[in-house]
Amino acid sequence: MIDMLRIASGAVVWAAHFTILYGITALACARAAAGVAPWGIALATAVGVAVASAIALRAYPRRDEFVHWITAAVAAIAVVAMLWEGVAGLVSRSCA
Repeated sequence: MIDMLRIASGAVVWAAHFTILYGITALACARAAAGVAPWGIALATAVGVAVASAIALRAYPRRDEFVHWITAAVAAIAVVAMLWEGVAGLVSRSCA
């Protein structure tokens, strides 16, 4: 059970990041504060990338074990996904 949670930890961070981005954007648009959305997106992306990077870096030195290798790989993929979403959120208009 613990191994499954360890492997999924990067994906959980990514899912939380994705949910927070949509929440920030929805609240900013509902409150007519579109200028706040890019700051919230940038902050959420920075925190999410830092957490997923920490997960990957913690698991990587023990990559000879499958659980640690796959944990690092999933967390690294989550970092790429969060950067992709963060950039998209920053360059597009939030409230159209």
